[in-house]
Amino acid sequence: MEEEACRRLHQRKELNDHLLPVGKDTITLTALDDDPDEYVPDLNYKVGSSRRKQLYDKKMTKALNGALPEVNDTCLIYVMEMDLKKAVTGAANPKKRKIVNPIDTEFCFGFLSKKPIPKVPSFPVFLRQGRMEANIFLARSKLQIDAEMMELLKAFHHYIFDNVLRLVKGGLAFVPDKAPVSVLIVPLRRGYSLSLFLTYLEAREKFGRVNMTIVMKNKN
Repeated sequence: MEEEACRRLHQRKELNDHLLPVGKDTITLTALDDDPDEYVPDLNYKVGSSRRKQLYDKKMTKALNGALPEVNDTCLIYVMEMDLKKAVTGAANPKKRKIVNPIDTEFCFGFLSKKPIPKVPSFPVFLRQGRMEANIFLARSKLQIDAEMMELLKAFHHYIFDNVLRLVKGGLAFVPDKAPVSVLIVPLRRGYSLSLFLTYLEAREKFGRVNMTIVMKNKN
């Protein structure tokens, strides 16, 4: 059994000829594999992180490339839902804060795409609140957005990644039309049918800081 495992790992170049793990110090940077299901624009080398000695290919799914909705065209709404399966207890919650299950809240996040994506099975996510189960599913309703709504959604998406998550670093520019993953993150309100909900105060747009509040319901 062990010999077969080593043979397969060696064939996949996870082990070198001495049957030792291949790491950043022993592997030669090579071109990415030609995988038809994954897409990496303008990237022809392997990348790694300080926390992971093994190199890996940074790839992005083709299903999310070229998915940016177009103005006045109907687009699909995908819901991103988190369900708390096991809340933290004891030492992991020293202040005994109340843990709220995200699935019981009024709002959730989703994303818009002009084309369908393959079904994604649920998967576990381990957060400070405890073990969550993440689900991504297609809403029954579709949405048609005009030019004004498109600008609001782009501003909301940019605000989330820049001002909230603070993932925008020097040298990065927000150009969704040319991004390899071109879906838009949107806020959704639960109800009889999910509705697109956007309350956006003092948002930064190309015209300066403005106040924007808009609620748009899906068409059944």
